[in-house]
Amino acid sequence: MNQGVKKFLLATVGVWDPIWIQWYRLKSGEKGPIPPFKNRDRIGARDIDWFLRSGAADYRVFRDALDRWEERDLAALSILDFGAGCGRILQHFIPDGPALAATDVDPTAIEYLHHAFPAITSIANQSRPPLPFKAEQFDCVYAFSVWTHLPGELQDEWLAEMRRIIKAGGLVLISTMGYRALKLLREGNNPLESDWHTISDEDLRARGAIYYEYPIFGQDDELFSGISASYGVAVHDPNFIRRAWNDGFEVLEIVEGAFREHQDLVVLRRS
Repeated sequence: MNQGVKKFLLATVGVWDPIWIQWYRLKSGEKGPIPPFKNRDRIGARDIDWFLRSGAADYRVFRDALDRWEERDLAALSILDFGAGCGRILQHFIPDGPALAATDVDPTAIEYLHHAFPAITSIANQSRPPLPFKAEQFDCVYAFSVWTHLPGELQDEWLAEMRRIIKAGGLVLISTMGYRALKLLREGNNPLESDWHTISDEDLRARGAIYYEYPIFGQDDELFSGISASYGVAVHDPNFIRRAWNDGFEVLEIVEGAFREHQDLVVLRRS
């Protein structure tokens, strides 16, 4: 989006966004919570219909993985959405009946979750661990598009924290970007991702994981709300994950292109 247009929209958002939301409700019959534009914008889901449809699709990927690897009924589980944003995926787990919790680095997203889903424990976290949860508190943690934006050091720190808060035998479901995403990055025209234009599949195979910080990180407090550590794009070779993410975990499966043919699904079980 053109920066001038974006500034104008953000400056007047309190006027037009409630009207847009109401118009969408009248057109679609949607009665559930719809987050404000600023929260949708931070996760790249400005369009309300896309926000709801993509959330349902990504929920289905996580839910299907739980059906494959978890014998208990979801209603018997405690589940954490790590990096929940404004509940794009989280809200679709509510009818399943698990005990839900949510964390996100963006305090405005957590403020929205408190208002929209008061029965869910929602907590703002820092860019680095720990989380304010007890050891072995959860049966499952899922994270969409979190490890896709962390540098290697932070990836390792957060994996260790997942290991701390998950019960023995529990599942950690993580989305990553692999070769499909690398092709899109290489062929894309986003100026923030120009570092990727020369990265080949062979480069990723040789290095295992590659990370580039966004060049504007630290210059836009709205876009990077709550983030104090590095933030950019990370891409992983699935074979690297199988080798490097098995400290305290068993890598059960990696489904390439699981999320709308873009991000991969990694399923870990805590040993």
